[in-house]
Amino acid sequence: MLIYYFLFLLPVSALFFPKQPNKVVKNYFWFITGLFFIFIIGLRFEIGPDWFSYMYYLERAEGVSLWSSYGRVGTDPAYIILNLIGANVFGGIFFVNIVAAAIIISCIIYFARKQPISLLAFVVSVPYMIIVVSMGYSRQAIALGVELLAIIALLNGNNRKFIFYVLIAALFHKTAIILFPLAALMTNRNKGLTYLYIGIIFVMAFIFILGEKQEFLYETYVERQKSSSGGMIRVFMNVVPALLLFQFKDRLGFRENEKKFWIIISCGALACIPLLAISSTVADRIA
Repeated sequence: MLIYYFLFLLPVSALFFPKQPNKVVKNYFWFITGLFFIFIIGLRFEIGPDWFSYMYYLERAEGVSLWSSYGRVGTDPAYIILNLIGANVFGGIFFVNIVAAAIIISCIIYFARKQPISLLAFVVSVPYMIIVVSMGYSRQAIALGVELLAIIALLNGNNRKFIFYVLIAALFHKTAIILFPLAALMTNRNKGLTYLYIGIIFVMAFIFILGEKQEFLYETYVERQKSSSGGMIRVFMNVVPALLLFQFKDRLGFRENEKKFWIIISCGALACIPLLAISSTVADRIA
């Protein structure tokens, strides 16, 4: 348990250094901090609720070719490839987890360094995104990490890069495709053409990534009412900051496109509340 307190207190302590370090020192700090978090996450053993599910995927990947692995080793193509390498080349589950951790932490640090107070942004990510999600749910964590890159691209007005990052995230966890409409909602010019363009990509990604799993997912999550015990908690974790944003949005120093983006995200967070009545798992995945 002490390691989790240390993971949080390490970056928190750096907030209290009175002198602002130069660029070289900052780069060294982020590099060393990143390596530390990568190895803590990547070298964990039997930690997280999905640990044995991931071990099951890895065992089923032994001696399996790439073409016959889909369905047998999961249904997320990029995560399948990591398992095939881990099971058949070297590293086992530690290879899979270290690569996953490297992607997650690199993305979080990149996103944090784009924020006005980068260290504070990283500290905020530690309790939940790093300790809970990254330690327990590798596929979702990678997808979330890559989605942070997509957000930066979108806020910079680069829709092509945004689409690229969302597609990469969806190869690790299918729910990432729900971000595609953000590009259309954020656009301020050629709206009709943008809506058509994003719509076509969304439909193609939906068919390619979900494929034959569409019916299975609907039956599992909606008709059979598969539930997530922590779904309501995670939904309301987003509702509180969403309400605070609506209250203080004009006092947070956002640029216009940033304000618009976070308002859209906040509306999505609030929309997850009625979704809990249909399927807590679906609401959980989206939240």
